[in-house]
Amino acid sequence: MQIKVKKLREDAKIPSRGSAAAAGYDLYAAIPEAVAIKPHTTEKIGTGLAIAVPDGYFGAIFAR
Repeated sequence: MQIKVKKLREDAKIPSRGSAAAAGYDLYAAIPEAVAIKPHTTEKIGTGLAIAVPDGYFGAIFAR
């Protein structure tokens, strides 16, 4: 299976696996400077990527 990933921004980083045993891929924020997220709040942080999930599959993003 091949998952297509397109960079929408030049500073975007392609997802990578932390190890061969990893269940998924690590995503990276595409932001010009650090962002402080206050406790009990949610912020939307872009990756600068477009990812095509193949038919019959489910794509999800989870916090660590």
